[in-house]
Amino acid sequence: KMSSITKYELLKQDGTFQDRLKYVLSLENKSEIEKYLKESLLSSYDDLQMFVFLSTSTKNQKNLLEIIQIDSLPIKQRTIAAQNWIQLEKDEKQIFNFIIQNLNEKNMPRYFKYRILQDLHRHKYLKKSSTFFYSLASHLTQTNHHSQYNIDAHLLPFCTKEQIFDLLSRWSLKHLEQIDCSSVLIRYQPRVIIDLIRNDLKEKKSNHEKFRSCFRDNYTLCEAIVKKYPKELIRLIIEYVNELEKHERFLPTIIRSKQEYFFKKAPTEMIELMAIVASNQPGVIKYQSTWSNDG
Repeated sequence: KMSSITKYELLKQDGTFQDRLKYVLSLENKSEIEKYLKESLLSSYDDLQMFVFLSTSTKNQKNLLEIIQIDSLPIKQRTIAAQNWIQLEKDEKQIFNFIIQNLNEKNMPRYFKYRILQDLHRHKYLKKSSTFFYSLASHLTQTNHHSQYNIDAHLLPFCTKEQIFDLLSRWSLKHLEQIDCSSVLIRYQPRVIIDLIRNDLKEKKSNHEKFRSCFRDNYTLCEAIVKKYPKELIRLIIEYVNELEKHERFLPTIIRSKQEYFFKKAPTEMIELMAIVASNQPGVIKYQSTWSNDG
């Protein structure tokens, strides 16, 4: 009877990686092949990859940890081993310590740190935690700048609104333009963006020009929020238009470009907004131009 190792090596010659993987996973007793792969992984990338797959499918976290700790191995496989270790780990505290330890490890390549953070939200247990992402962001930014390894973009979106504002103020981020409103934040926390625009408007109130161009300057942001929170956005625009002198009231460009959509999604708010803008000269509705000084 052919040994599992001989069969595995034969499949290297006349089979694909998938064939070998299928074979390895089908073995009732995997200890012989596991030992073999462990011994050859330093010299064969193929065997290393197989070892990571095997250890993940047999939920062998010890094996995965060993891979992560071998500096001479290719970083891509060490990263995959780490991502898989996290996915298998059920204890939040263990994951927390694992990340802190590896992100503070000077010799660990940047790619590894970046990918570990990027992948975290895929963990179904962590997503349910009310404090994990917040505590991790707080802890990591005691020693790193918030943009290092994209800590902010990878962790902020999974915090609550209160936690996000707390972190932003700790990092002295008060203005919209200071924040990398990466698609992730918009996708998961559009309400936070609305609040940031609101804060921005409050601050710009004293600067007439800046105040009037606020929605135009933040057009792309508003456009991203439109799909999730059309009503909230219109409410914000109503607050804003009410602050303007009667003869200066106009509809921001975002309204003009998505008028039908807004009427469909937020009819009551739109009627209210139109009424406010038209209150100066009945029958005339002014639109904000996309470029000139008058709005």
